[in-house]
Amino acid sequence: MPMLASFDHAKLITVPDTACSTRSLWRSIALVWLLWTALLFLATFANLYDLRNVGVPVNIQRQLSKFFVVLLPWPLLSTGLMLYFSTLRNGIRWQLALKIFAVLVLAFLPVHILYEHAFLAFRINKHAPSWDELMQILSPMQIWVDVMVLLFTLSAHVAVSYWQRSRQQLMIASQSRQDILALKLLQLRSHLEPYFLFSSLEGIENLLINAEGPTATRALARLSDLLRYVLESSQETEISIDSEIRFSKDYLSLQNLGFADRLQVEWALEERDWSAHQIPPLLLYPLFDYAVRNMQAQLQHASGHLRVQAGIVRNVLHLALDFSGDANQLPTVTDELQAAQQRIALLQGKDAAIRFVRYTASETFAHGITVDFPLSELSDA
Repeated sequence: MPMLASFDHAKLITVPDTACSTRSLWRSIALVWLLWTALLFLATFANLYDLRNVGVPVNIQRQLSKFFVVLLPWPLLSTGLMLYFSTLRNGIRWQLALKIFAVLVLAFLPVHILYEHAFLAFRINKHAPSWDELMQILSPMQIWVDVMVLLFTLSAHVAVSYWQRSRQQLMIASQSRQDILALKLLQLRSHLEPYFLFSSLEGIENLLINAEGPTATRALARLSDLLRYVLESSQETEISIDSEIRFSKDYLSLQNLGFADRLQVEWALEERDWSAHQIPPLLLYPLFDYAVRNMQAQLQHASGHLRVQAGIVRNVLHLALDFSGDANQLPTVTDELQAAQQRIALLQGKDAAIRFVRYTASETFAHGITVDFPLSELSDA
């Protein structure tokens, strides 16, 4: 049965800093003033149209100035609400929203109604209105409209504040998931590097025990090149497939020294520029290690065959390793291969897969392992 690597991989984003939040706040304030300005023009032209229909001579500049004075408290109120809501760390609870509404009804609304009607009375009578003149021009319908505008304005700001708060919490949660994912990938990758060193030194130790000093010296020289690659690639998040293939060839060559050149490797790589494609470092190594470890028993006394096939189809890397052995005995899945499965799943989710293959009719190969790994768009050539 093929074994698939799967993981629900989430899109990750970065939480904006304080400077970005401040810029976003001022952009929102500018948008609010733009909306109130648009409402100013709509109210002006609607009133202008009505007055002209009844034969009242009007001037557009005077109408604009009138509605600007009447509507000015509303964008100021919106600005104050936005600045206040931006200081709330725990968001707006319904109790706080009710308190704000009560304060606005008891404080802002009476002042605004008096301000609005006093201005209208002054325009009509051309002098500072008395209290009696103000009461005469007081319009219950206008008071009702002001209450509705206040309720709508507060509701809109509360709704926007809730949306911004939930969006911020979503971004923080996404950032946390990204940090956890990065730590998990680092843990899985750091597990491979010491394992590679111990595995290689184990083979060199066997050479020394079997009194094969010259071969062990050659193996140490080759190991130094491999370690240099591991150290250099540890500083990178992606590296070319060409470098990974060369590393894999050197690794197989090092292992072959311990098996007296009994490991026969056949490379069948697609003709292309492999240096133009990027993958995470040491992504392929656990597959080669899995194949070699399951061939150890055979290579101790006989030749073993390993076939490596690689190609890219629709920007997906396909790598297949087929190796000889006992077809009736299931291969051993190493801890490193399981770590590689988790790493691939974390990186690409359901789009990536590791599968195990079993051959029953082949005279050369008994088992195989394949990996499908989607490449990033930037690496596509």
